[in-house]
Amino acid sequence: KATKVARKRMKAAQQFLQENKQEQFYEEVSQALWGYLSDKFSIPLANLSMDTVAETLRKREVKEETINRFIETLNNCEYARFAPGGSHSTMEHIYNESIGIISHMEQELR
Repeated sequence: KATKVARKRMKAAQQFLQENKQEQFYEEVSQALWGYLSDKFSIPLANLSMDTVAETLRKREVKEETINRFIETLNNCEYARFAPGGSHSTMEHIYNESIGIISHMEQELR
């Protein structure tokens, strides 16, 4: 279910990317990433932080490199979301990273 919901949000993010709607794009990507973790590991959104993300993924024996990529993608999204004047290429990069890290994590968790 977590992956399905994340994919649905990323599809919406892709639409915002094509329309160059930065605020909506970053909001959707951010919610896709946080929501994926919340749904996947049954953690209430209110309890999620960068620390709980890392701790939870380590307990599930996700590789440190993957954990770092996930956190970096979240950080990049949050930074771009609140720093005005981002470029379309930045949005594309964050979109591709988000899709990639969710897919990669799904493979590791199998």
